[in-house]
Amino acid sequence: TIPPLCKTEAAVTVPAAPTPAPVPDDPAASDELMVGDDVCITGYVMDNYCIYTTGDPGVLLDDQSVVTLENPELHSFYCLLDVGVCYNSGFQVLGEKNPDTGLHCPGFELDDTDAVLAAARALGKNGKCKTCTGEEDSNPEYGYRATIKGKVKSLGDGSNSAAGPPTLTDIQVLDEEVGCDGAPTIPPLCKVEPVAKDCSQEFCDNQLSPDYLLRYQINVPDDTTADVCDGCTISMELIYDGDAWVSVAFSTDGQMIGSEAVIGLPGDNKVEKYNLGGKSDSAVSPMPDSQQTLSDTSIEVKDGQTIMKFTKIMKEAGEIEITPGDNTLLWAHGSSDVLGYHGFTSKSPFELNLSSGAGEEPANETPSNPAPTPDSDSAPVPETGPDKDCTKEFCDNQLFSGYLLRYQINVPDGT
Repeated sequence: TIPPLCKTEAAVTVPAAPTPAPVPDDPAASDELMVGDDVCITGYVMDNYCIYTTGDPGVLLDDQSVVTLENPELHSFYCLLDVGVCYNSGFQVLGEKNPDTGLHCPGFELDDTDAVLAAARALGKNGKCKTCTGEEDSNPEYGYRATIKGKVKSLGDGSNSAAGPPTLTDIQVLDEEVGCDGAPTIPPLCKVEPVAKDCSQEFCDNQLSPDYLLRYQINVPDDTTADVCDGCTISMELIYDGDAWVSVAFSTDGQMIGSEAVIGLPGDNKVEKYNLGGKSDSAVSPMPDSQQTLSDTSIEVKDGQTIMKFTKIMKEAGEIEITPGDNTLLWAHGSSDVLGYHGFTSKSPFELNLSSGAGEEPANETPSNPAPTPDSDSAPVPETGPDKDCTKEFCDNQLFSGYLLRYQINVPDGT
């Protein structure tokens, strides 16, 4: 059986929220799948949280250097089966990897979480996975694969979310080796092909996270080209769903220290260039006035969104150059309009390729401070709360749900 949505033609901005999908051998038959049809597929079983919620593209919650749809074989049984935020998000079975994109296609949503948990926990090796019961050395710890049989309950809406793929009901979760009696079902969403924009002619979008959007356009002078880009500038807009400071930084290695940022402070109505000399507040300092060369700057909070705009010269003496090719950047935002720590999950490096005026999706970069592995029923949450003088009273840092750090610095009288 070949699933639906394979004839969907979607024009999207590049870079954009990726909807990776392998191309089926026979896409012409893909619209024949109907509600009630029998389906059989063998593939990796993945939780929706690690596909859709941990970023765009999604990364494994317990190893944020791994893009979920690129290497599901590295997904631990612990993360899949012990972490409440993961297994409570529901499961889907993925299609095989497309050699052209290097990504697996989102396949079929599975409407019986208990059936998946029972089969996977019986297979997984007991140890790191606390709820797994397998006692043999051959029992796996990573990359759960299974043969799934079921009936199509709904066809899905084709979106890059858990509502996108078709949903299966009356499912059987069988060993991978069981396989399918006939040809396995080819997953849906396989003909969604991005259409590139010329980002020197119009703004291009890059969805950095579910609540953080970067829009940019390269401004090319008449006497040069987008490839050479002598005298080019880049106009950027950052739109965050909340009221907080926002930032984008230019880097040579994807690390915070040594990078150069543009930071917008809505409370002060300022958009300025900063040197990131360290991770303390005092090491994040505005550049000298002679280097404050941004133009068309603005920052406002409107309808619950913080919107920062600026135009930057791409090649400036003594600063990290923005090239027409590959560039390494970092994004971050705070939890208030006062510049301070961004939290575990409110920042990440990403790649931006400006060749021929087109951008690319975020690359698989390791965050400079990846979130620690959560307890079974919790996930990392950013530090919250007003600034305190932590030499006068205890300060709080909610590390995870159910896990609180309280601390106070004791300063002797002579210092």
